[in-house]
Amino acid sequence: MHPELRRFIDAFEREAREEGRLRHTLGYAETRFLERVWGPFMNFNFDGLKPEYPFLDFEGGQRFVDFFYSKGPVKLIIEIDGYTTHAKEISKSKFRDHVRRQNRLMYSGWFLLRFTADEVETDEGYCQAELLKAIGYCWTASAGAGALPLNAGDLWAYRKKAIELYAIHQGGQNVKPTNFAYEHGVGRTTAQRWFERAAEEGLLAPLRRGTRVYGYTLADTSEITTRRSI
Repeated sequence: MHPELRRFIDAFEREAREEGRLRHTLGYAETRFLERVWGPFMNFNFDGLKPEYPFLDFEGGQRFVDFFYSKGPVKLIIEIDGYTTHAKEISKSKFRDHVRRQNRLMYSGWFLLRFTADEVETDEGYCQAELLKAIGYCWTASAGAGALPLNAGDLWAYRKKAIELYAIHQGGQNVKPTNFAYEHGVGRTTAQRWFERAAEEGLLAPLRRGTRVYGYTLADTSEITTRRSI
């Protein structure tokens, strides 16, 4: 386990016990999410992330969410679903209450993401891509609502991370800006410009036929091997 993750979990469990919370340990699926998805995605930076977070709903009842993340305009709630279905574990009334709780979170301005435990174990690239899209959506929505815009550094870091995750998902070989543009809903010229900058900064290496660049490879493919072995 990464040392920063170990410190994060230890700090959470110590604080939860000291405060007498009902939930003071992380489950297996939640730990694997931190280890396989959030940790590599955020370079094992857990600022703003709270596990097993309690909150009050509209009716004054206490609820818990698996993960709560709030930083700037980004307000995410992340739930990890186990292998068994809710319908098998709880009554109809409790399941209905669970669904209504999710709706209330959306009304309060939160963006809700759900992943299955199986996705966390077998497709962390998909989970990371969905996280990236959710963060981007929150930024875009906040700008439309008149919130302070991102500075140029933050905006490029977001775009660069999107390119990196896409390249990893494609196996790191012959990654094309045109396909990235289609996947992420940006113009081809814009995607090409981003890829050129990413290459200048050493994230990508261009593939050439003569003077023509026909694609890119991930400069450091050890990241792909590392993620597959987690």
